[in-house]
Amino acid sequence: MTIRALQLALRTLAQTSRIFCSEADFQFAFAWELQKQMPQAKIFLEHPVRINSKDCHIDIWIEEDGHIYPIELKYKTKGAIVAGMTLKNHSAVDFGCYDYLYDIYRIEQLKSSVSNFHKGWAIMLTNEPAYYKNTMRTSAYDDFKIFQNAVKCGQLTWGLTSKGTIFNCGNRNGFSLAGSYTMNWAHYGNSDFQFLISEI
Repeated sequence: MTIRALQLALRTLAQTSRIFCSEADFQFAFAWELQKQMPQAKIFLEHPVRINSKDCHIDIWIEEDGHIYPIELKYKTKGAIVAGMTLKNHSAVDFGCYDYLYDIYRIEQLKSSVSNFHKGWAIMLTNEPAYYKNTMRTSAYDDFKIFQNAVKCGQLTWGLTSKGTIFNCGNRNGFSLAGSYTMNWAHYGNSDFQFLISEI
C-alpha cells in the first residue's frame, strides 16, 4: 500500500467526473476503488479503535500482508451546483483546517500504539479555494492553515481574533504534531476540486 495507490484511486474517480453528495459518499466510493485495486486486502469503514483512552472510528481501515493502514477523510464543499447536484456550503474553513490536521495527529497517536501500523494518511477533497490558497491575511487560525506549501509541525495553537480577543474554538484545543508535513495540493480532474494527501 503506497501513496501512489491513493492518488490513482482519486484520479480514477476524477476521470469519471465523480462528485460526491457527502463525506460518506466520498468515503464509500474511495474505499470501493481501493478494494478494486487491492482485492486481497481487507477494507473496513468506520473501524473502531481506542486512541488516548478514547473510543474513536477510523474512516477507512486497511489490513494487507499483516500491516495496518488507517485513512482519515475530509470532504469540504463550497456551495455550488455541480453535475446537477447541489453541494452544501460547509464554510468554517478555520475548523475544517483544524480537523484535517487533527486527523494527522490522531493517526500519529495510533502509530505509536499499534504494533503492526505501517503507514497512514489524511486526505482532503474540496472545491473551497480558502483551503489551498494563501490569503496572506493574519487570523486566529494561522497555525492551522493548510494552503499550498505550508509546513505543519510542532505545537499548533489558536491565536487572537482581529479584535485582540481570545478565539472561541469550542472543544478544538491545540495539539502537537510529532512529524513535519508539507501541504501539497493536486487537481481533481478538470473540476474545481483539489485534493491533499498527507502521509504519516
